[in-house]
Amino acid sequence: MTKHTDGEIKNHDFWFPGRCVGGFSLILGPVFLFIGQLLRIDYDFFFTSQLAAFQEEPTRMAISYGFVNAGLICLWPGILTLVRLIGVKCLRLALWGGILTMLGLFSRMYHAGVDNLSYWLVQFQGLDIATKAVGDSYAYNY
Repeated sequence: MTKHTDGEIKNHDFWFPGRCVGGFSLILGPVFLFIGQLLRIDYDFFFTSQLAAFQEEPTRMAISYGFVNAGLICLWPGILTLVRLIGVKCLRLALWGGILTMLGLFSRMYHAGVDNLSYWLVQFQGLDIATKAVGDSYAYNY
């Protein structure tokens, strides 16, 4: 800690979220992502198979997607920790790497919401209508 002329005490060793939280995040996040992917490994990852899987086993698929979302949420403190550690050596790399990684992480969370909408379509409108709606959004005809 250093005391500046204006009387404010600054601690240059402080960092958010901290080593422990960041390290725990970097362990727990990938484990959650792995469990989520492992739960749906019996199905092809293309949307038609995922929608059919949700119709066949909605609880399993909901748990799977829940684990994936929990893993994505858990990763942000770890990313901030890595950005700080990289920033000590290379500030620009840390800045741009952190920004792009966080944007990718949170854009995946947006897509999780779109996935959730498509699964509700399966439940309330049926598999055929849900597959057609998602396929039309890709401009493909299924």
